[in-house]
Amino acid sequence: MMQVIIDADLLIDHYLLKLEEIEYLEDIIENQKCEFFITQYGLEKFILLAGIIYSPEVANKYLSAIHNKITVCPVNYEISEQAKSLFLKNFESALEVACAVSMGVSAILTHNPQDFDGVNFPIWLVEDFLTPLHLEESLHLALGVAWIENICLSNLDTPSFYPLEVVDVMNYRIRNSITTVMEFFVILKQEGCQYIFCGELAKKYKYSESKINNILLDLQTFEMVKLQSGKISIQKELINADNIFIANYLAKFLNQHIVVQKLYKQLKPNENFGREYLKNLIREVYPENKYKKSKPLKNTLPLLFDIYPDSIATKSASDYVSRMLGWLLFTGILEKRSKEIIARPAKVSGGKQKGKLLEENANQLIDVDKSIKQLDLFQS
Repeated sequence: MMQVIIDADLLIDHYLLKLEEIEYLEDIIENQKCEFFITQYGLEKFILLAGIIYSPEVANKYLSAIHNKITVCPVNYEISEQAKSLFLKNFESALEVACAVSMGVSAILTHNPQDFDGVNFPIWLVEDFLTPLHLEESLHLALGVAWIENICLSNLDTPSFYPLEVVDVMNYRIRNSITTVMEFFVILKQEGCQYIFCGELAKKYKYSESKINNILLDLQTFEMVKLQSGKISIQKELINADNIFIANYLAKFLNQHIVVQKLYKQLKPNENFGREYLKNLIREVYPENKYKKSKPLKNTLPLLFDIYPDSIATKSASDYVSRMLGWLLFTGILEKRSKEIIARPAKVSGGKQKGKLLEENANQLIDVDKSIKQLDLFQS
């Protein structure tokens, strides 16, 4: 059964302040297909406010009802110290994160995600949750059909594709290295962050159209750019963002990914593992035989969805490990300890390589912006 910590402010706003925008909360709790937790601090805050707004008698009734539906997570000295190390503006939110990590729950349910900025832990909104049975549907990004309609590639029939390849963040197979995506993203910023046509980029920077399409699919899936009628624009909040901000932004999406969910479920904070462990996990998530038995499909966009048996983006688990590992290190979801040793970070704030790109071949850390300036490829 999935385990989730409920943000105390969510209960306060719904039950005490009666905010309509979180009307689904009661259905979620009553569903009882999840095990819900609240921090001891959060519960005490709720009961105190209930007594002030209504009466001590009503507060006691709330207390009894909460105990029947929600488990209280005790807050001790160790939890408090871990919360302090997060340096969040809202200490209550930091306590919730510390409790979540300590108890190994799946996510924190809130309607104030900004209180958890910079934390590498799954943070879910009420409207995206609804019921655990529909969790995968609620995490889908509505970009599949819109992306196809707006790509503006001429003389192509309607493409055939596997839906999960396009719209499901949880199962999305990353197409490019984080280095490639960030290099392209910097180019977009250098172009002025406003709308620019795909064709213009292809000519100016000598990218093939298929390569641009692949990079755009990664950028769109993680909501870094918008694409309208063949024109690209950067999300406003990322225009002046530094690498750490971008890493935190991407982490919010990657924390939903099935590979990350499995890693965090199986590993404790500060626990080491090797590349072979990650490779086996990826092979489990993306069985190679599933694709080897498939037949080539016609009327597709070559390289875009990679559904040809001989040109699948994740041709093998070994192929995919380095690519996905770069993303997980950049976002701080994982940490590299040595050439062969990887770890789940000890700190919830993220691993040591957060905001950096790991050059796998040279085994060196490089700064994204500095590396861009050294590439003759991107000189006009």
